Amino acid sequence: MRPAISLLLGGLVAFTAVPGWTLARVSGRQAIPARTGAVVDGAGALEDADVAELSAFCKQAASGDAAVHLQFLTVPRLGGEDMDAFAERVARTWKLAQLGKSGGVLVVWARDERLIRIEVGGELLPRLPPLQTDRIIQDVMVRSFQNGRFGEGLLAGAKEIVRVLRTPSDEGDRERQP
Repeated sequence: MRPAISLLLGGLVAFTAVPGWTLARVSGRQAIPARTGAVVDGAGALEDADVAELSAFCKQAASGDAAVHLQFLTVPRLGGEDMDAFAERVARTWKLAQLGKSGGVLVVWARDERLIRIEVGGELLPRLPPLQTDRIIQDVMVRSFQNGRFGEGLLAGAKEIVRVLRTPSDEGDRERQP
């Protein structure tokens, strides 16, 4: 058996680490995986073809004058952490606000909790506010997810995000009005 190493802070155990093991969670929060590409399928729920198609779309969307930088993360579960807090931590860790000239968009899907979050970074928030991201999730992505077509739902959401962000802002403003 390997010895455990405990770090003490003011007499309290902050965490225990066993040498050679990786901590999956720190302070009750879900671990953030490394950004290894445009699509990080931590839940292992996407088909290889879906990852390839979504990655190719992200690459295409990030090119040209109207570049939109997209990142996707799937996780099996949040382990009790709030989805909004987790998505914000991922966005900060992955430096979402620094992607491209005006920031990027992160789509997070927590499989077991059946939650989807679109986190908008940098200067894109006025063009893609929470009301708009909620509409994309509900009207564009959810039906595919309900039918078990997760890659299709993520790709449809990606296409709608790019469409909204590439729409001239005066048209986008009219579109967002009820």
